[in-house]
Amino acid sequence: MGALILNTAYSKIKTLFRDLFFNTSPVIHFAALAVAILLVFGLKIQDMNAKNIFDKMGIQQITHYTPYYPGLETLDTHEIFNPIYKNTKKILFIGASATDSIGCDATWGNPDETRTPKHNAHYTCSIPGQVNKILKERGITEWRAFNLARNGSPLVPMLYTYAKIMELKPELVIFGETFASYTAANAGSALLPSELYPVLDKVYGAPMTAETWKSFRQHISNVASKTPFLVPAVVKNSAQPANKNITQPDLSLNDLLTSIFFEIRSLNFIKAQPLPVKFYTNIRDFPEPPVVRVFSNPDPDLKYFQGFTLIQKNQEALGGQFYLYFAPQYDGRRNYAALDSFRKGLFAKYLHKHKIPYSVFTDMPLEPITETYDGTHQTVFGNHKIATAILKDLEAKSILKLETP
Repeated sequence: MGALILNTAYSKIKTLFRDLFFNTSPVIHFAALAVAILLVFGLKIQDMNAKNIFDKMGIQQITHYTPYYPGLETLDTHEIFNPIYKNTKKILFIGASATDSIGCDATWGNPDETRTPKHNAHYTCSIPGQVNKILKERGITEWRAFNLARNGSPLVPMLYTYAKIMELKPELVIFGETFASYTAANAGSALLPSELYPVLDKVYGAPMTAETWKSFRQHISNVASKTPFLVPAVVKNSAQPANKNITQPDLSLNDLLTSIFFEIRSLNFIKAQPLPVKFYTNIRDFPEPPVVRVFSNPDPDLKYFQGFTLIQKNQEALGGQFYLYFAPQYDGRRNYAALDSFRKGLFAKYLHKHKIPYSVFTDMPLEPITETYDGTHQTVFGNHKIATAILKDLEAKSILKLETP
């Protein structure tokens, strides 16, 4: 048992030292082992109970907040729930990978084994991260953008994400849609665990959105009956269980030190991308995009698209705003059929009818390689251009009123 505890402590400390000093030399290993031996066999931290100390300090639990998507079942650990942002005006970004877009360069999805780390990714490189950078440069401190987009997420998981964030009453929710990722895998119906569907039934089954939710749910159920993408059955009693008093387990100093190490690691001393941006020319070729005159629409009746009105109606009820944008796509720049539908046709008419503010950035001229490395995802430079365009459009539409000090 002692060996197991020692190995665990050694691994944690070694990882901490590596992240702090960007070093994997033998010295780091020996130093980590020495500290681990001192803590485990000297102080015997695994046997100490710090619960009484925390109780006296009024600390109920230790929560680690992250700026990255923490997972569907642990959303309350995202930084948007951090009490330090309680009075901060919130801009919530949701969507899929092109919105998440934490890659500073192409190595987010194409690791470079010649560099350390091999993934040059950081939350500050994302579109929300660049929005915060612009706000800071303008001296605006009362607003903050939060990244709750998720790599590979269609619409259903994002509806769940919003449903869990609603209690915070975000002033502005922005959905970045890389057409037509919202429809993928039957809107991601099978990506949401069955035990989480009652949350959707409760939130969107409310009178204000019940009709739309019934129609949306029926559609994904109908599609699921003909595909592998299953949808859990409607739960008759979707009320969430009340919180119960739970006796807190003993909290050892080992738990405390683990928490401290986590917090130190999360600081990284440098709140920025780990490596300079590197441009890669081998990801894909960038020939002139084809001209498309016939629209191939995977959602011709907008049965999936109606899901966006669920967010719009709830935001309106909360006194907030909802904004949708069609994300840049290199291969869609000359898809004139789709662009016409977004700006004047089917999608435009639906969005106007339901009073959903939106913008079309599909044909935004991002530079190949330096601003978009694969035509769908951006480098930090491309993300900065998109963030700038979003803020400019939000202010022009009077959705966001930013007063520079």
